Amino acid sequence: MPKPKKKKPAKKKLVKQNKVHPNRQWCVDNANDEDLLFADGFDDCIIGVSYGMVPRVVYDKDLMIYSLQDDGMDECEAIEYLEFNTWGAWVGPRTPIYIDVKP
Repeated sequence: MPKPKKKKPAKKKLVKQNKVHPNRQWCVDNANDEDLLFADGFDDCIIGVSYGMVPRVVYDKDLMIYSLQDDGMDECEAIEYLEFNTWGAWVGPRTPIYIDVKP
């Protein structure tokens, strides 16, 4: 009697799940534009979309500072980091807008 063939274990497929933050999805849906530019790591700081020649994502600068403070930076370090790496960056006409919200 022949031996029954052993089933090979199924190969696990590694599926990278690209979960989109709800704020990003909201911007894309409302602007009807998949080419929006986002500041990585600051999705919780998005407060809207501006409309002009091209739509642009709008961020609250204070929320961005608080976000970095939550990661361990003090206020001065956070502001310096953001001024140099984010707020001062020009990446074309779709560069996000960073605003101070009126109290």
